Amino acid sequence: MAWVHRESYGPTAVHGFVDADPSAGAGLAAPVGSIARLNTGIGSWEKAGAADTAWTRIETEILISDPGDAGAVPITSGGRCEMTSGAVNETRTVAAPSYAGMELILSMEVDGGGDIEVTFAAAFDSVGNTKATFNDVKDVAYFEAVDVGGTPTFLLRNAVGVALT
Repeated sequence: MAWVHRESYGPTAVHGFVDADPSAGAGLAAPVGSIARLNTGIGSWEKAGAADTAWTRIETEILISDPGDAGAVPITSGGRCEMTSGAVNETRTVAAPSYAGMELILSMEVDGGGDIEVTFAAAFDSVGNTKATFNDVKDVAYFEAVDVGGTPTFLLRNAVGVALT
């Protein structure tokens, strides 16, 4: 399995993303006194310390209902929203996240002919973009909330096929 993302939290903790099941992270060592976490797209797994070889599932993916044209994506706990466009262009909005660490995956699953422009409450990248436009099936964007000056803010982690403005 291929690693998509890996980063360190503090001097000892490790956080990584893989594209399948937790066995793919068998080689990810968690230094003593820290926690290793894998996010697989189907849930999150963690283990504590270098001696712990068992991964424990800590959450499951939440499917968020598409609110439809001019709707607000409900993000109380994060998750994945598979959007459907109609024949004409549509819009969605995303409010500020309620806590750092919240994950949000947006994708266009059904293309009825129109684009979907999603507007965020705050800029999600260093350029200052606040809009992500999805125009084809399987366009996808992954956001993670981080603490910016004491305020949880979504930041774009990855996007495929999505126009950013």
